[in-house]
Amino acid sequence: MGKKKLKFSVGDALQLQCTRGQEEDRYYVKVIGFLEHRSLIVTTPRLDGVPMSFREGHLFVSRLLSGNSVYGFETSVLRTSLHPYPYLHLAYPAKSAHLIVRKAHRAQTDIIVSVTNEDSAGGYTENQSARIRDISTAGIAVSSLQALGKVDDLVTVNIKLTVAGIEEYQVLPAVIRNCIASPDPELDDPQEFRYGLEFQLLEDQQTLVLHGFVNEQLVRQLT
Repeated sequence: MGKKKLKFSVGDALQLQCTRGQEEDRYYVKVIGFLEHRSLIVTTPRLDGVPMSFREGHLFVSRLLSGNSVYGFETSVLRTSLHPYPYLHLAYPAKSAHLIVRKAHRAQTDIIVSVTNEDSAGGYTENQSARIRDISTAGIAVSSLQALGKVDDLVTVNIKLTVAGIEEYQVLPAVIRNCIASPDPELDDPQEFRYGLEFQLLEDQQTLVLHGFVNEQLVRQLT
């Protein structure tokens, strides 16, 4: 890791990890405000939908994905509040370290989705099962035991993503940009088809969900 000036933005997702006693517990919160060199205001982590309780002085190791860098820093709870909604004041980090990640921001994953080819004349079955191998805010790489279509076909992807503990069901339009059809001896399963799909004309809410999901996955994979 190297040194680089840390900059926060409202809406940034942070990972908080306890430094003592509960090393495996990681929580995801959002930045809702900050005053440089003074404090950082974040949403309170929830457990089973209930805001968690932390004492003043509770220590965390925090990670933030910003641009193509992941920042790591230590912080502590300065003040907790339940009104008008639960939030925490955290100590503004005195120093941080950062790690450069790939600009493509592709996160490895393993999610089952259903894909429908919108070209009814192509003879493809609706709601074909496929598995996402990696995902970015621009598209996905998927594999399937059945053909999903040909290059430049328009498809819709039905997917469930969990962001900040909330399940989000999305129907995402995409175009097939490349495919590898079986048989291929280099594939783990010679019956597989592999596709690169590029998302098209996403709504603002869909884009926000994708950014949140990809950022969470990248942060987890770098810890």
